[in-house]
This record gives sequence, C-alpha cells and structure tokens, in this order.
Amino acid sequence: ILWGNGRLLLGLVAAYERFEDPKVLAAARKLGSFYVNIVAPRFCDPAHMAEYRQEAWYAASYVTCVFEGMEGLVRLYRVTHNPSYLKTAQLMADFHEQFDTLPTGHAHGCLSQHTGLVLLYEETGDAKYLERVTARWREAVSGGYVNPAGGILEKFWITGYDRDEGCAEADWLRLNLLLWLNTGETKYLDMAERLLWNHYLANQWPT
Repeated sequence: ILWGNGRLLLGLVAAYERFEDPKVLAAARKLGSFYVNIVAPRFCDPAHMAEYRQEAWYAASYVTCVFEGMEGLVRLYRVTHNPSYLKTAQLMADFHEQFDTLPTGHAHGCLSQHTGLVLLYEETGDAKYLERVTARWREAVSGGYVNPAGGILEKFWITGYDRDEGCAEADWLRLNLLLWLNTGETKYLDMAERLLWNHYLANQWPT
C-alpha cells in the first residue's frame, strides 16, 4: 500500500502539472497530508526500529516502500509551496540515511529514493543530500553493481541474481541525468549514454 501511495503521489502531481485540474491537486494534497500526519510520524519513529531490522528485501519491506514517497513530496511542494511537504521529505530522508546501504533487494525503490534526495538538494541547497547520492553512485560503480552495458539488476546485488527490470533501468537513467545536471560532471552523462545505447535498449520488448 505504501509503495502504491508513493507512485500515485508522483502521478497526481504530474497530472496536475499537465492538466491543471484542481480536483487532481486536491487529491495530491490529501495524499501529501497522509505522509505528513501519519506516514512520517509512524515510520520515522526510533521506537519502531525492530520492524526495520527484519529482512529488508524487495517491495514489501518498509525500507523500500516508505521512503520512496520522498520524491512525490518534494514535487508536491514545488506546485503548492506548502513547507510541510518539504519538511516531511527532509525528515524521511534523514531517518532513511541509516538504511541507505548496498546491497539492497529492490533497485527501483533505492534509485527512486536517491532521486528524491537530489530533488531535496535542489530545493534546500543542503549538500549532504547530494553527497549521499554521489557516494552511493561511486559505491555502485566501483563495487561491481553496474554491468558492462551500464545497467543494473532488479535487485541491487552483485551475484546470486540474474534478472533486470525496466523500472530500475529507467530510474538509473534519470538519476544519472539529474546528477549531471546538478554537478556538471560528465561521468554521469557518460553512464546515462552507455546505459541508453546498451542495456536500456536490450531491456525493451521487440514492440
């Protein structure tokens, strides 16, 4: 449910930006308030750490599902200028840092969270958010998580798993483009191009 809410929030904001329908914005605000008033207070509470110590793999885990909501909250802040959405995303980002490690069992969720961190950097100017992402990028590349074609697996593992996923490849592409945009370092653009012309194309269906 929390994974779906995070994706839905992104979709609602994107739909509002395209069509400017006030009903869509109202729905996005309601979902944003759910994160502000319920999700963040409940899941960013150290009293619940025992729940996070359970197996944090794949899409059913709290680490995967809760924190990818950060991206939608920042995008909702951009269209509403309501500071509570930005503050909630920051609260979630800071609590998430203790779980921000590799390997992890869901690359799509991990990369979505890191996109949210870059957006937080863009809005706050706080370099710690960008530095977390660039450090994880270096770890992924130097640690062998990125294959010769520039792509990654569905699970952010090195060995023991052999399946990729288009969602994760798309996230890896846009994250590299965001990093290039915010740093000007061409290594991110090079990685995006390598991925796009190799693994990304191979991941697509023939149609």
